[in-house]
Amino acid sequence: MIFMEDFEAKIQRYYSELKEGVYKYYDSDFFDSVLEYILSEDDLNKFMPVAKHYKSIHKSTLNLKRVFIEYVSITQSLDKAIKLALNLYREYKNHYQVTFLVAYLMHQKGKHDKAVIFLQRARTMIYTPSSEFIVDVEIEPEDRQEIDLMLGESYYILQSYDKAIFHFELAKDFACENEGDLQMLFDSYCRTQQQERGVSHLIQMDQTYKLDMGVYIAELYQGRGNWETAIEYYTTAMNKGSRYYGERGLKKHADLLRLSGQYQTALTLYLSVYKPSEDPLPNLSQNIGLCYMKQGDADAAIPYFYEAIRVDPLYDEAYGYLAHTLVELKRDKDAFVILRKAFLLGLNHELLFQSLFRLTIQLDCYERTVDFLDQYVEEIDMNQTRLGYFLNIFSQKKVELTDKILSLWPFPSFIVVSGLHIHISAKLFRDQKTDNRVVVFFANGIAMNKEWLTKFEVIYPELAEQSPFRELLKDNTDWV
Repeated sequence: MIFMEDFEAKIQRYYSELKEGVYKYYDSDFFDSVLEYILSEDDLNKFMPVAKHYKSIHKSTLNLKRVFIEYVSITQSLDKAIKLALNLYREYKNHYQVTFLVAYLMHQKGKHDKAVIFLQRARTMIYTPSSEFIVDVEIEPEDRQEIDLMLGESYYILQSYDKAIFHFELAKDFACENEGDLQMLFDSYCRTQQQERGVSHLIQMDQTYKLDMGVYIAELYQGRGNWETAIEYYTTAMNKGSRYYGERGLKKHADLLRLSGQYQTALTLYLSVYKPSEDPLPNLSQNIGLCYMKQGDADAAIPYFYEAIRVDPLYDEAYGYLAHTLVELKRDKDAFVILRKAFLLGLNHELLFQSLFRLTIQLDCYERTVDFLDQYVEEIDMNQTRLGYFLNIFSQKKVELTDKILSLWPFPSFIVVSGLHIHISAKLFRDQKTDNRVVVFFANGIAMNKEWLTKFEVIYPELAEQSPFRELLKDNTDWV
């Protein structure tokens, strides 16, 4: 500290001399220190007068050129600084400080494909010393870690995640000090399916450097499907006020509690960050509603589902949960309003269809449902499973309406074979109260699958011989 105070005092005296026009002799090391000090203190208006004095005594030294390029990168542009640095590199390509300067500027500019070339060369100079390389500064462990950190960042951006992990891990605690770097490392473990390696490394960093890695360790455990351990780490991070816990960690913690069935605890966490005076994130409102719904309080859930679709009018999942809850409460008119709005917007969440199935059965409103489907036929994404369920419920109550449904979605080979098809096919073969196309829809699915065909023939041998089922076996691609 005394040395630093003496150095700063010496610099202030020098500034005074310079201002008064007194140009004394100072060695190049002093000038190097002054210029570095100016850059570090962001006192850039003093840079050029000192640089000119430096040059008048010692001419243009390598250090003066290098520090001047740093000054240009700050005060003018990275492009100009890179151009100057590359010119200097052509003259001093075996010099560590020049090589690192080019690498640093390329990294800052976002030219990561070029940055890794120069960073690897600089790394070679300090990891494998050679007489051809000039390393005229004392290399500290932190210098090696800084290069590995920059390599980790560049490889991550270049999507070379395995290489990113290798260099981030060599950077040790450097890679855990900045949340952006830590997030890159965490994401690299996830993208390469190396969560177990990530857990081991972050636990080691946590224990060695006391870096408060609990939230990221929790997320890696969560990615491995170890929810119980993940919840323990989240809870510990929350209780000790981890700097990484924050709102993001809290929401992930709450999501995991909700998914594991701990709805009341999850609800408490969600509500702690819920701000009704602001527009909350739609998934936050929905998750609060879900916690209420799962605890049997549908009335409390509904306002949050409404809020979610108010904030995000295209949030299909929230529409699905809202429709489902309204059906639960037998608020049929409100449920139909939500379904109409959702389908008109082209939303097709599975819960919307399940709600429509339940409303149809609950209200015995088969004709109304067909009219509803007809009205939104262009917007509804009718897949084979949904079509099968509609045909199933209609064949049980209003078999004559199944033709209308198939006329809306006349798909030729649109079959999911299941036990449902076996029993519906049998019912339709027996009844024959509907257009042959409905029979063929289900029978075709069975005829296309040997396993289900065998099951059908065993369960309903007398029907397996009937037309049109037997005809389908001749060419199971026919569509009547």
